[in-house]
Amino acid sequence: MTDQKISLTPEQMIALVGHGVTHDQLDATRRELSDQVASNRTGLSGQIEKLDGKVDRVDTRLSSQLEKLDEKIDRVDVKLSDQIEKLDEKIDRVDSRLSNQIEKLDEKVDRVDLKIDNLKSWMIGAMFTIILGGGSALWFIISKLSNLG
Repeated sequence: MTDQKISLTPEQMIALVGHGVTHDQLDATRRELSDQVASNRTGLSGQIEKLDGKVDRVDTRLSSQLEKLDEKIDRVDVKLSDQIEKLDEKIDRVDSRLSNQIEKLDEKVDRVDLKIDNLKSWMIGAMFTIILGGGSALWFIISKLSNLG
């Protein structure tokens, strides 16, 4: 028997007493209700223990899965780091090749600029020669014409 007392509301007491319930019947009802409460507690304790066991199993499974996921993440991280390193090396090689090609193109542009400058100088020299030659010829013709007259 438990120490817990079951108390009835005044309405419940009036209902029981109004039906001619004796004190022994009330005690029997209290004992019966106490036994039911104890039985319910025992049943609930068992259910709580079962649920605790299930929670522990789920926790164990989840912990195991989390460890596996952590390992996978670590492996993926290592793979990605390796791939990033390889890509960085490729980018460096491409950058180096592009820099070399740009230098070669700059040298070619400089050579073309030099050829253009030389061609301009030659054309300017040729124009001066033509102008001076034409001017000299004109002067010669004028001087001959003035001597004739």
